[in-house]
Amino acid sequence: MSRFTSIAMDASSRFSRGLPSALISVATGLIAAVVALLRATVPTFAGQGPHPDGDRYLCQLGTDAVEPVLKDAPRYWDFALFEWQHTGSPPASPCIPYPSSQIWVLRALEWFSSAISGRPGTLDFHWLVIANGLLIGLIVGLFASAANRASLAVRLLGSALMLLILSDPVFASYAAGPMGEYVGLVGVALVGVGTVYYSTFGRQWWGVLLVGAGGWLVVTSKVQMITLLVPLAAMLLWIPISSRRGRRRRRSVTGAFTGRIIGAAMVVVFVASAGWMLSNNPKEFQQINPWELISVGILGPSHTPAQDLEEMGFPAEMAKYAGKTAGDEGSVMHTPEWREYGDRMNYGTVARFLLAHPDRVWPLFNTGAYDFFVAQPTYMGANEPGHGPKKQPAFSLIAAVGKAINGLHFFVVGGALAFTLGALARRRSQRGSPAWGFANAALLMAAFTVVQFITAVFGEAIENTKHLVFAILSSTLVVPFIAVSLLQPTGKLDGDGAPGEDAPADGAVASEEGRAADTEP
Repeated sequence: MSRFTSIAMDASSRFSRGLPSALISVATGLIAAVVALLRATVPTFAGQGPHPDGDRYLCQLGTDAVEPVLKDAPRYWDFALFEWQHTGSPPASPCIPYPSSQIWVLRALEWFSSAISGRPGTLDFHWLVIANGLLIGLIVGLFASAANRASLAVRLLGSALMLLILSDPVFASYAAGPMGEYVGLVGVALVGVGTVYYSTFGRQWWGVLLVGAGGWLVVTSKVQMITLLVPLAAMLLWIPISSRRGRRRRRSVTGAFTGRIIGAAMVVVFVASAGWMLSNNPKEFQQINPWELISVGILGPSHTPAQDLEEMGFPAEMAKYAGKTAGDEGSVMHTPEWREYGDRMNYGTVARFLLAHPDRVWPLFNTGAYDFFVAQPTYMGANEPGHGPKKQPAFSLIAAVGKAINGLHFFVVGGALAFTLGALARRRSQRGSPAWGFANAALLMAAFTVVQFITAVFGEAIENTKHLVFAILSSTLVVPFIAVSLLQPTGKLDGDGAPGEDAPADGAVASEEGRAADTEP
């Protein structure tokens, strides 16, 4: 172990020893909230240029149209539009509603904005930007509290990384718009921090609350997020809720079953919520998304699009639509072929073709890896990279790193490194210790990254960076979780009162409770 690591792990400063841990966590959270608010509002409020998909959420707020107050401003992509209002007039086009928990956020925002302004039917996203800054402070404070066994330097380092990531305009700008990505991003952050608590003995019920709330937001934010049920369910069923009652041997036998009841119940709730999302997914997009994967993802880079179409059961004449999205001018969407061959525009057709031509998977992965690294503040998760006028300038660490590294090889190496370091951190940590919890959170975030990368790449093949935003956030959160896990005591019994095998991460008090439990009849 290096001298620096030893100092960081074992030598808390006199200042940190003299202050209660809770006070440090609260102060860290408050400072983080202030910094996040300043970053989002100074010199002016930073926001996201509206995307056409935002209309799918706004149209569910009533029967009339919801329009921006600045009617002369470009409606999409160009500028952040913070103030919206009900017009009282019918919408110009039919509402195709996206199922999402974001609708409840928009309803709450409408109620609050209307009450504050005195103008019914108003949505002012300035308030959601402010609320998001406070929420970032809360999450950072929870992170600092979870790292209470680390030195002050490590706690502040990890908290600073969390603040830098969550307040980055690539993510935080979603608070200034109606898109469902916002609640999904909040959910991922809550699940990450909640996993630390869920894995730490003595704090697991806080973990149940955080993972429960965050997990529900994740699976109900967008249909694409349902795939995260796989790693999330694995974590919940893998880590039991520890029981400290009864003899140790009896606890080890019964705990394997009873300790996973809570996790199993949460999985059931998440699966039911995912089922609701799927059942309410607009039928139009059940055909549009796989067709765009075919037309843009497969036919776009193909040298033989007509031959590929015939192999998939489409007429060769449809090769003229290669590379076009469903919304492009002259697309197949408004032709007889759209109805005649609609039953073949599905993921089964795509899967059979790619299984027969595995070499065609490479361009999809390569394009996805490129798009993974091009998120930037002027992109706002909506535009094509490099197109359209710039929005409000803001520094983005995510964008800076993305400019330095790009490509599938960086994604693969980075992913392998994340899983390796996460596994090493978990292996060296005592089960139930905070270090073990941070390692589990890092591994879960790495799994989230891989699952969402695959989902985005094989989901639609257009607007990849927009669809990859959850994978991008998850990948960045791996860094503070691994760092704090490696730079704090492992939790093994030592002279400083570190928790033992069955003890919660509360030091000597938890150890005493564990010994008392072992003597119970």
